[in-house]
Amino acid sequence: MKVRAAALSVAASAAASAAALVLLELSAAADEHLAPEAAPLAVRNTLPVAQLYGLPRALGAGMLRQGTEVTFGVDLGSNFTSDFEPDAGAFFDGETTVFSFGFRAPLGRRMEWGLEIPYVLHSSGFLDGFLETFHDVTGLSDGGRDQAPKNHLDYLVTYRGTDYAKFNKHEHHLGDVRGWLGYQLHQSAARTLGVRAQVKLPTGRVKDLSGSEGTDGALWLEYSDRALLASIGLSLSLMGGVVILGGGDLAPDAQKDYAMVGHLGLQYAVTRRVTLMAQVDAHSQLLDTGVPQAADGAVQGALGGRWSISPKYWMDLGVIEDLRPQTSSDVVFQIRMGARI
Repeated sequence: MKVRAAALSVAASAAASAAALVLLELSAAADEHLAPEAAPLAVRNTLPVAQLYGLPRALGAGMLRQGTEVTFGVDLGSNFTSDFEPDAGAFFDGETTVFSFGFRAPLGRRMEWGLEIPYVLHSSGFLDGFLETFHDVTGLSDGGRDQAPKNHLDYLVTYRGTDYAKFNKHEHHLGDVRGWLGYQLHQSAARTLGVRAQVKLPTGRVKDLSGSEGTDGALWLEYSDRALLASIGLSLSLMGGVVILGGGDLAPDAQKDYAMVGHLGLQYAVTRRVTLMAQVDAHSQLLDTGVPQAADGAVQGALGGRWSISPKYWMDLGVIEDLRPQTSSDVVFQIRMGARI
């Protein structure tokens, strides 16, 4: 309960900070020194099984040249989905929140290194009433959410007679720590190209859905273009790569050997202080169980923005929807704060 209370406190504090920044932007003229970078939202698939694996998130094509960057992020995903087949089943009714601490630093003129330390919380949450009202107002289907108890937690993952995860009380644990190296292949005023390699370590646990208990590797390219769509004020970001999946302990004979990841994003600088973002992020199948909730291929769409507080401090806000139903959380609310020091 203390962890959940802390989670809600952090989310509320960050939301209040965001509101204050919006008011500041409306009341103050743009500052020439507050130009936010055209970096995409770092989208995460928070569906309980998919988030176990070492899927890289788009960080932007540019490598850090000086100083260090620290970030703190909250990805709050609401889940209500289930499917049962003869050999496998999954039932997710609850909220999964991933808190993450990130760090980046230069390593020579063209290289950088970084790490991400996630902490995974599965809880009953508080979003059900809001989401039911939203579905009623918009006329969208809620998948039967209104027929289930509100703010309830019930997670189950079963495969060939084994319950790999089964709980209806709050679970929280350190997730799988990730570390990466990046190299700048090209950088100019118009275009940037970088490559990164990542290793995900088995510091989480399958039983509470905080880690896969396998070591995954990933290699991906990131590209940004500020010239192609400059006539309409847009910057373009692309990312594509491969994840090599290690020997995870969740349904190991159903696990794929590798998965593909991709990203397409657009950024629009409204002012020197504010950049709006729209993007699509996707990954291919991770587990072949016949149940889409158990880490099938997913496509997510995100809308959000970056507020530059000062030349050193910034905040990202995003709302992420599942474009391929049952393969990612119904909705994810993201808050990410960063500092370069």
